[in-house]
Amino acid sequence: MQKELTEYENNLKQHGEKIIVDIDNCEIKENNYYEDIASKILLPARADDYREQYIVQSVIIYNYKKNGTSEIFVSQTFPVDTITLESHILNHEIILYVDPIDRSKYFFDFNPIL
Repeated sequence: MQKELTEYENNLKQHGEKIIVDIDNCEIKENNYYEDIASKILLPARADDYREQYIVQSVIIYNYKKNGTSEIFVSQTFPVDTITLESHILNHEIILYVDPIDRSKYFFDFNPIL
């Protein structure tokens, strides 16, 4: 799940507001689906050239309250189910970084404890 951070994300990590995501202010939505995957590269494709792969993904809808105001931040998708994502949140492995000037610029950083 961990990926190379972009320049934008690194800048937010250095200069943005750091918010440790709290499970009490989270709603986690799971959106799983099946996807057809080509098993062979042959043309023309036949029906037996495909198989289904089950894709698991979840997002965090985070309600952040500070100084009497409330903001909602929606994460990128994480390739895990809700229970796994909850455990990462409980372990403080997901941090929200928000631009202090433009609050619409943010990202959820995932740093698993190894």
